[in-house]
Amino acid sequence: MKPSSIYIFGAGGLGREVRALIGRLPEWQLQGFFDDKHSANEVVHGLPCHGGLADLLKRQHEKINVVIALGEPALKADLAKKLSETGNLNFPVLVDPGAILIDKDSISLGAGSIVCAGAVLTADISIGRHTLINLNATIGHNAAVGDYCSIMPGANIAGNVSIAETVLIGSGANVINGVDIARHVRVGAGAVVTRDVSSGKTVVGIPAREQNRS
Repeated sequence: MKPSSIYIFGAGGLGREVRALIGRLPEWQLQGFFDDKHSANEVVHGLPCHGGLADLLKRQHEKINVVIALGEPALKADLAKKLSETGNLNFPVLVDPGAILIDKDSISLGAGSIVCAGAVLTADISIGRHTLINLNATIGHNAAVGDYCSIMPGANIAGNVSIAETVLIGSGANVINGVDIARHVRVGAGAVVTRDVSSGKTVVGIPAREQNRS
């Protein structure tokens, strides 16, 4: 079967990682990037940049597969909502061959979600739209992760955890069983979350405690 064309929005570090992931999936043929920081026809990481958001929105007559490679949840949410309004874009799910989905039939992955190499998802898990499960992260049974989240490398999400939309879980953080994390929360790298976190809070440390945002 001929591979389908796909583009990456975001040509930064995560974009390079997603480029490598797509290279491991024979069903896709990467055609280049869209990124507001690069001009059209500029070569980025060996591939053409086709312009920024305005250039992508102009291509409303085409059906285009796009993956959003932005790690910051708020920026990702804003971009995804703008792109979804066009109606002509498709947001495939990308799962690296090196990821492990133990009970695949009981795991749902929302449009545009990315599961990177080394990630392990067990059973009865729901992952929202445009959510990133980064390298070597783990997610336990009956966990739910909302839209536009970023679960960073080596983070561990235990069973029966609920994470609302637009949440960032920092590298190496641990969220213990049964914890609820509300919208727009940031969990610092290496933190251990032992109790529920309310909306808009930043928590850091062991055990994780609220930190005032500057």
